[in-house]
Amino acid sequence: MKMKYRFDVIYQPKYFAEASKLMRTMDLDIGEVGIKETVVFEANDMDINKIKETLTKAFESGGLGVLHIEGGKVE
Repeated sequence: MKMKYRFDVIYQPKYFAEASKLMRTMDLDIGEVGIKETVVFEANDMDINKIKETLTKAFESGGLGVLHIEGGKVE
């Protein structure tokens, strides 16, 4: 049976990470800066942790650092 999934992924390109680091050295720490993407798809019933792991690997393979992933099945 197909299930609908939705995940919000906050990721950080290389230069965002460098900018955040520079801001911290100048005592202007605003925390980590990232971009939020929403991923929605349908698939057979899957383990949520496995999906998060796969999404993390997908983003990291493109040189992006993942700051946060949240989501799961959508009714």
